[in-house]
Amino acid sequence: MAKSHVRGAGPLGARLKVAGALLLAGVGLIFFALRFQTKPYLTSAPAGARGARYSRMWFDSADDLVGASSQGGSLEIERWAGTNPEAHWRFELGENPETTLWTMSADDSHIAWISASVLHCQPTQAGSKAVEIALGPRRALALTLLSNGAAAVVFEDLSVGRWDAATGRELGEWKAPLRSADRAAAEGDYIAFSSADDGSLRVFAQQKTNDWIQVQQSIAPERAERIVIPAPSVAGTIVEGRLRVAGVTLASPGPIRSVAAHLYDVLAAGDFDGIYVLTPDGEYYRLADAAPGALVAAGETRFAISGERGTRVFTLGAENRLSHTGRNVSLAALALALLAALLACGPLLMQGLSILFGMRKRRERSGAFSGTLEAPPPALVNACASGQMILWAGAGLSAQSGFPLRAAFVRTIVENALVEFVDARLARKLRPLIAAEKFEEAMDQLAAAAESSAQRGALLSHFTATCARFAAPSRSHELLARLNLYSAMTTNYDVLLEQTGDRWAQDVHHLGSVDWNGRFLLKLYGLLNDPKTALLSRAELDRALRGPGAGLRDLFAAHPFLFLGCSLDALLADLEMVCVPRSQVQPHFAVAAVSTGWEKTAKELSQRYGITVLPCSEAKIGESLPAFLDALVRGVERTRGDGAERPVAAKA
Repeated sequence: MAKSHVRGAGPLGARLKVAGALLLAGVGLIFFALRFQTKPYLTSAPAGARGARYSRMWFDSADDLVGASSQGGSLEIERWAGTNPEAHWRFELGENPETTLWTMSADDSHIAWISASVLHCQPTQAGSKAVEIALGPRRALALTLLSNGAAAVVFEDLSVGRWDAATGRELGEWKAPLRSADRAAAEGDYIAFSSADDGSLRVFAQQKTNDWIQVQQSIAPERAERIVIPAPSVAGTIVEGRLRVAGVTLASPGPIRSVAAHLYDVLAAGDFDGIYVLTPDGEYYRLADAAPGALVAAGETRFAISGERGTRVFTLGAENRLSHTGRNVSLAALALALLAALLACGPLLMQGLSILFGMRKRRERSGAFSGTLEAPPPALVNACASGQMILWAGAGLSAQSGFPLRAAFVRTIVENALVEFVDARLARKLRPLIAAEKFEEAMDQLAAAAESSAQRGALLSHFTATCARFAAPSRSHELLARLNLYSAMTTNYDVLLEQTGDRWAQDVHHLGSVDWNGRFLLKLYGLLNDPKTALLSRAELDRALRGPGAGLRDLFAAHPFLFLGCSLDALLADLEMVCVPRSQVQPHFAVAAVSTGWEKTAKELSQRYGITVLPCSEAKIGESLPAFLDALVRGVERTRGDGAERPVAAKA
């Protein structure tokens, strides 16, 4: 019996030894990753926003953001408040600023530009005059204002002329020690040349002695489309959207159009979503959200993004995380640990996994739905064909045109307010609510605190910057205009429904309007272009509904409703706020994006208000909703074409 016991334990003992060895190897890999493959990664936090979009942007010597935009031959420059107060300048360049060489000094004291072979140097102080310097027939490649108060012009013959920016006095000329150059760029005290002939990129720095010395030379084998100087003494070339710095082409998620530098990392924007950090070791990672084509600038402690949605400033931070290699090593360690667990208790683990997957499959079979919208039910087609249907539109409909959903929108508003004007006492109340994702409660408190002060105007400006921008109606909006709707109401601030051109969209009302007779569009949260009517929070909406709520209840009893773009939980809360009576006299329908656990709310909406929920997964609603509305429009047009006496037959 003893021998039999030893033989039976042999395989188990060997398996446990192998499992122990694998586990020790995994622990060693984890130690290696944490000890040698951890490095600092940049992080970002919102620090302010404006609706302005800039064509050029930088941080000055005081680390204040400066942005420039143009209109005709005028150049508009504004400095955001920071170390120095906010400032605005306007200069008439005589030519299109987008194609004119111009620059501003690092301390914001002077601006210089070249127009019609004349160098203009002008102080930014109000009422100052420009000094004009004739440059002759040579073509200028680059222009910069040096820290010693001189303007430097790089010519096509590789000479650099210098003039006193205050008096126009010539300060001498320097010739770059190069045989040829295809491109040149200048920024502050640095000038960069790239040459395809010798395959090099060189950077020269101005010294206090007025001499120029070479501070960088790297390989640039391709003819550069553009030279960028994202940081002092650091230059790179962009060729077909690829950035090459210090002889290395940095990996990026797509073609690069704008770059900035922070310490040893490069921040890049381009033909891709987001701002990415490009690191010297070939890794890149996402730092902030941004639309394709955005502009990026970086300072010592902050960076900024400017694009079609305005300009945002972020505070830069850092946190230690595993590098790309460290993450791979950690995954290998995890794989070894899992293999050790399989060897040590394989039969029991496999049995447990089998039971677990069996339960999951049973749950999926019992509670799954297709995830996409099915064909419009006949009752909905008939209700729309009757001409009595009223639309209730939520943020999900506006999201089809690129506007944010309500939760994301409210969160952004509150976070911007925390940065810009909220006092410490209120901030202590708002931050826990934001952390708990109770965004509507945070907005209620913020709006209440700003109700009787100038801060309400600041809040309204954020609402307007996001919601009052021009946006084209989506395909879903175009289809709604063909649905023969009686009227519409919306919780959105934008003007997308007004652009549909239907009869009801031409008579816009708010809750304070006197007469809602006829066909109309009711803006439940008011109109941003009439600040007296604008409601900023659900608490304000609740107060505003105390009078007009009866009219809404009458409409709900007399007309069928189609709810689009509303989350089921928000819709239930809105109907409770309106005090809609329990009724199933009229058929009502809600087309909604849902995630897990939606069935309970859908059942409550059906039992209390007679609302039939037509669900679609959040991931598929963007493409499913236009297709659903298209099928609904075609069904309505067929029904109305056959005559009102021949409605669509309901299924048995």
